[in-house]
Amino acid sequence: MTQNKHLLQQAVENLYIVFADAILAVPALAPCDDLTPDEIAPLQTKPVRSLTSAELRVFVWNVYDFAQPIDLKHFWPRLCELAAFEALGDSFYSIFSKLRFADWRRWTIQEQAATERYAMALWQVMLNRHPLEHHPHNKHKGVIEVAECIRAFGNVIDNLSPYLAVWESQQSVEALRNLAIFANQEMNGFGKKFMI
Repeated sequence: MTQNKHLLQQAVENLYIVFADAILAVPALAPCDDLTPDEIAPLQTKPVRSLTSAELRVFVWNVYDFAQPIDLKHFWPRLCELAAFEALGDSFYSIFSKLRFADWRRWTIQEQAATERYAMALWQVMLNRHPLEHHPHNKHKGVIEVAECIRAFGNVIDNLSPYLAVWESQQSVEALRNLAIFANQEMNGFGKKFMI
């Protein structure tokens, strides 16, 4: 395991420690028209670490309909773990944007710091991964793209300077390749948006 992946694993484990009280609380998920009791039951009965991506997808897709903002804290460590090491079938942006719904800047300082530590650790792994390396996140291209990460972080983290500074300091071929791909994608999008 590379140093960056080890730091990411530590950051995920730290989330489980910091959010331990929230994990112990059973979320009070309200029934809604789109979900059956059988779909909600695992979210209320299974240990958080054993929830599958399919079971958590029910939460991610329906969070605004049947959950309270506090409920995200219960699932947050597992969502982050799956986003880092497995597949959720949802965009990383979609998952990370739930932090706004949960008003995460009112969480405890420890919870905010653990979330930011996780984001930075994930960022370092993403920067140093070959952009075409197989990964289950992005069903179209096989990877969570660096662009998706920076957009997700930018949606919920006020100051991206530390993330950009890390990128600037990276000397790996992969980090440079990711920068070139990001610049190319963004310039292509910029040109399309602002063509006369």
